[in-house]
Amino acid sequence: MTTSPPSALSQATWTRSSSWRSRGTKTSAYLDTDIYVCVALRNRTYYEKCRAILYDAYSERVRAYGSPIVAAELLGSLSRVDAKLAREAMKAYLAMPVVNLEVTSETLLLASLVNTVTNIGYDAIHASLLLLNA
Repeated sequence: MTTSPPSALSQATWTRSSSWRSRGTKTSAYLDTDIYVCVALRNRTYYEKCRAILYDAYSERVRAYGSPIVAAELLGSLSRVDAKLAREAMKAYLAMPVVNLEVTSETLLLASLVNTVTNIGYDAIHASLLLLNA
């Protein structure tokens, strides 16, 4: 495995995972779509921080989590800018050592409840994945 993350890859939820304590505490992170978008678009404010997060995930310094929703959001949001960039970013995401959490009916039902309280749209799915897999 190379030591640098894919180039076409901004908000992470950081947790300490108690399930890894038997092997030592390892930082875990759910990498939201924004992390990848800020790197792909070279966002002036967040690029370096997001790139560092992806580097840590790519080099497996942190256990990274995501979902198929992240790949779909990358494709959708970056396609508005450049369809080829969107394809490359999605391919880079799928090549990363990310544990993709399964989006089930239970996840979606919980997301709909979370969304009625928070009105955060698709991000309610990400929040529900965290709640169900913590």
